[in-house]
Amino acid sequence: MGGALGTIIASKLGGRLTREEGVKLLSELEKNKDFELFKDDIIGIELKKPSLVKTGHIIFRTKFGDKIKVRVFGKKEYEELLNLMNYFKPEAITVI
Repeated sequence: MGGALGTIIASKLGGRLTREEGVKLLSELEKNKDFELFKDDIIGIELKKPSLVKTGHIIFRTKFGDKIKVRVFGKKEYEELLNLMNYFKPEAITVI
């Protein structure tokens, strides 16, 4: 997801960023990333909303058969992820 998702996040967080702010944000995202996926490699994005008892998750499935799962703890974070993924690749989303 790398740079493309960074651009989406930047646009969602505050509208337009200055060039310096955009470069800084992408640099920070690059340093702190745990994984990298390319949009064309993603065939499915599964989102599950967290409840009071259980965590939610987002699972990315790739055309290579890989599955990357990230837990989602808060409902606000879940809603933001859902909005970002709807902007990023709506045709791949399944909400459970």
